[in-house]
Amino acid sequence: MTECLVVKRVGAILAAVCVVLALGAAAAQSASAAFPGRDGVIATDDSDGACTGSCVDAGGPGDQVSTVDPQTGAATAITSPDVDAQAFAPRWSPSGQRLVFTQFGFPFDDLKLTVSDPTGVNLQTISLPSTLGSPGDPSFTADGTHVLFVDRPSTRRLAYDIYRVGLDGTGLTQVTHLSARGALQTPTESSHGRIAFVRGGSIYLLNRTGHARRLHRGIAPDFSPNGARIVFEDPKLHLLETIALNGRGLRRLTHLPPVDTCSGGFLRGASARPVYAPSGKYIAFTRYGNCGSPPDKLIVIHADGTHARVVLRNDPVQDPAWQPLPAAAGRQISQSAQLGLTLELSQCGIATAGRRSGAPTAPARRRLRRSRGTTSASGSKISIRDGPPPAGTTRRCP
Repeated sequence: MTECLVVKRVGAILAAVCVVLALGAAAAQSASAAFPGRDGVIATDDSDGACTGSCVDAGGPGDQVSTVDPQTGAATAITSPDVDAQAFAPRWSPSGQRLVFTQFGFPFDDLKLTVSDPTGVNLQTISLPSTLGSPGDPSFTADGTHVLFVDRPSTRRLAYDIYRVGLDGTGLTQVTHLSARGALQTPTESSHGRIAFVRGGSIYLLNRTGHARRLHRGIAPDFSPNGARIVFEDPKLHLLETIALNGRGLRRLTHLPPVDTCSGGFLRGASARPVYAPSGKYIAFTRYGNCGSPPDKLIVIHADGTHARVVLRNDPVQDPAWQPLPAAAGRQISQSAQLGLTLELSQCGIATAGRRSGAPTAPARRRLRRSRGTTSASGSKISIRDGPPPAGTTRRCP
């Protein structure tokens, strides 16, 4: 979370200094969760977490959100480079059709939560009451209709909690009641509705009753697409690791070099911000250079920690978030198609009883394939009609 502290004397503004509020860590983190789907582009920002020379230049913190093609490394700007509309910490919705990020206009604008489409147009600011002071670390909930974020009452600088709000600003709910003196970080919700966050250098999970349970030492957690594991960074051991939600099955993925210190004495953000790909096959993270010599890197590895590949070299590059795309056409049979198949099998006297989803039994599927065929591996041949048969038509039974 970044704030601009304005120094005043006798009513005259002498200087504006941007600082990163460490609040228990070397730098603020970004919330993240991998929702299942096909692997799309990777959203990043070019915030370097420090003021280099002057906050007024275009290289100030939280400057611009972009998307990166993980295959080619081609980057596309999503938000404006204007210092009056700086943006950082992008996160995708479960559908991959919306981005949420933190935005502010230097130097006097308040931090605000902004939602846009994948191209950066149709920007929408989420309205929050004046009783909240400084929202940050936004991420979508599993249903895609709300956003989690960290904030504090405007009258209490050291009383941080996690909140939930609808995209239209309604339904504001306080999720935790910790009144933490140090800012909570990276609230993130899995595809199954579990919430993880960081407090004091440790990862916590909320149970169904809202009680927080410590999972493991670490920062920047991200749920796997199936919600069964969390990838995170252990900054003390310089490791990327994954762990099951019950605290077992700790796996070390890769070793990370120490964070460099930039010229001018500013410490770069301490986290690699690991994130799962929506397919669950890969993990993306960033590695800092030394203020451009060498530049930062966006790196992709296999989910087991092997086959590291540099996707992008840039300075700076931070806060990766992998876009989930809908499953490929023809790869899955829709509920409507399944209903039509079940009706056809029932008309042909093929039993479907005992199947909770209404899907045919294994023998029934084999009989159907022998007579009618199924969807091809490429998805190009689909011989099952999507939905019940049209009125007045007759189908040949196997």
